[in-house]
Amino acid sequence: MAHRRRVPPARHRAHPLHLRSAGAANSHHGDGRLTFEPPTTEEPADHYTYDPHDVARSLWTLHDGPVDDRAVTGRDDVLCYTSDEITEPLDVIGWVHCRLWAASSAPDTDWHVRLADVHPDGTARFLCRGALRARFRESFAHPTPLIPGEPTLFEFSMDGTGVRFLPGHRIRVEVTSSWFTRYDRNLNTGATNPFTDTAGQVARQTVFHRPGLESQVVLPVVANRSTPTG
Repeated sequence: MAHRRRVPPARHRAHPLHLRSAGAANSHHGDGRLTFEPPTTEEPADHYTYDPHDVARSLWTLHDGPVDDRAVTGRDDVLCYTSDEITEPLDVIGWVHCRLWAASSAPDTDWHVRLADVHPDGTARFLCRGALRARFRESFAHPTPLIPGEPTLFEFSMDGTGVRFLPGHRIRVEVTSSWFTRYDRNLNTGATNPFTDTAGQVARQTVFHRPGLESQVVLPVVANRSTPTG
């Protein structure tokens, strides 16, 4: 069968959603916001502690279909950024992309970012996800350790989705450092062969969202008259 090139839907536009907060986006009870407008002033970074011996676990599989993701996002080591209620239908079709400005106290760590549809009753339905092991941010052939505490840009795909966000719903982006047991834990040591490493170290994680360090998730929006342009 001939290979078919992926073609975006007609009137397709890339719309960045910016991660915002007052520095306390921990869990879905925190102050994390998701806006189409980028930050224009200094905003405090968000912090959490990733302990490879106390990881965020997946309590379901992708075979379970639409599930409520809040059992995981109640943890302080999961940052949640939630938009205001959608006022007009918003169609998102295609590949979602993440641009995360972050830092870690460890020489290596993992970043897991998920997209969810928050319903009016508060349930958060998982849509798609992306993950990146930090030392492979430049290439798999030449792993590069992190410089502890240095802001670094991590770019990766969050796979594809097709969803219509309905009026009254909200969009949520979740950032954490594990999704066990679906993915193996990163022990944060930077060991050459992590599968034989038994020791681990706790990492202090930082996510930035200020001018020049704008963390964002880019949605492939099928534009219509009500599509945001900010």
